[in-house]
Amino acid sequence: GIDVALRMGWVKDSSLRAVRLGSFRQLVVAAPAYLREAGTPSHPRDLAQHQWVALTLLPTPLTWKFTGPGRATANVRMTARIRTDNPSSLRALVEAGAGISVLGEGTAREALQTGQLVQVLPRWKLPEGGLHAVFPPGRHQPRQVQAFMDFYRARLAQAEAT
Repeated sequence: GIDVALRMGWVKDSSLRAVRLGSFRQLVVAAPAYLREAGTPSHPRDLAQHQWVALTLLPTPLTWKFTGPGRATANVRMTARIRTDNPSSLRALVEAGAGISVLGEGTAREALQTGQLVQVLPRWKLPEGGLHAVFPPGRHQPRQVQAFMDFYRARLAQAEAT
C-alpha cells in the first residue's frame, strides 16, 4: 500500500527498486571536552584506542574504511564503549562526551556550527551515504511519485547550495 519510501544510508539488495536522490558525507566527530581529555587522533588507526559510540543500524558499525591524503587508505576496527540503534541518541551521547563516532553531515551540522562537536580527521574521508526513494517491485510509478521525487531532489540541491 506504499507508493514510495525514503531510506538513508545504503540500500541492501532486496526485491525493492531504489532511485538515488542525493548523498551525504559521513564525518568522524567528538565533543571538545572528550578530545581535551582523551587527545585528538591524527590518523584513523588512532581511533581504535578511543572510546567509540556505535550506531548498530549500520551494516558494519565497528569497521570503517578511510581514504586520506594522496589516496592513502586505512581500515580500522573499533571496540564499542556504547551501542545505540538511534541516530538522535548517538548524537546526544557524542555531544555529552561519551566518545567518538560517525554522524551524517546533516545530523552533525548544527552541533559543528555551535562548537558542541568537532570534526576529527577532516583530511580523511569515509564512503558517502545515500538518500534513496524506494518502491515496491513491478508497480507502475504514479505521476505524483515522480513529482514528489523531483520536488525532493530540488530541495536537496537547494539545501546543499546554502
